[in-house]
Amino acid sequence: MDLTYDAPSKIQSCIRIFAENFRCGRQEDAHEFLRYVIDACHNTCLRLKKLRRKGAEANGGGDEAGGSTVVKEIFGGALQSQVKCLCCGYESNKVDEIMDISLDVFHSNSLKDSMQKFFQPEVLDGNNKYKCDR
Repeated sequence: MDLTYDAPSKIQSCIRIFAENFRCGRQEDAHEFLRYVIDACHNTCLRLKKLRRKGAEANGGGDEAGGSTVVKEIFGGALQSQVKCLCCGYESNKVDEIMDISLDVFHSNSLKDSMQKFFQPEVLDGNNKYKCDR
């Protein structure tokens, strides 16, 4: 019996190539699946760029830009987080490259509501509280 390329069993057997931890019978959600696929596409693009760069160098060609790929251009972004000490006012800013954000859509009325909750300031106290460097 010939299986089509998009048959679930075909996809399941192929996903282990780039997502070792993704196993049949375990609870894996759509977000994890998407992350594995996006990461695999990005890493494949990086490998192809590296091969092209080596080929161009062997032929006396120039150098290409490093870690940017079409996948990163589509899904990539940057997320800035800021921690502000409520006692002295010191601010610590950190920027992380991201390919997605996890929104709580279950407890929200809309995508806009989810986004507003995600970017809502949060007061850290108890075990969540950071020690201020100042």
